[in-house]
Amino acid sequence: MPLIFRTNLTERMRLLPNQSFLGIGTDFPLAPLHLHIEEGAAELTPLLKLTTSSFRNGFSIFSFSGTSDIHLKVIEISKVMFTIRHC
Repeated sequence: MPLIFRTNLTERMRLLPNQSFLGIGTDFPLAPLHLHIEEGAAELTPLLKLTTSSFRNGFSIFSFSGTSDIHLKVIEISKVMFTIRHC
């Protein structure tokens, strides 16, 4: 039986017991960490952010609504070092 997290009767996150897959925004995760944003979300949607304890250095993954674009950004001292774009 999966572990399901809900707010206001809406499922927000699901942990599958047999695969150790965590789904956020999906009730059928297909990877150890599966993040899903519905179509029509904000134009630039942050999907994942990893930062150091100071929040000044880190790594971010963004999605653009209405496209298949995924943007990866490495940030060091609040400067974008590079962006990788996949179309």
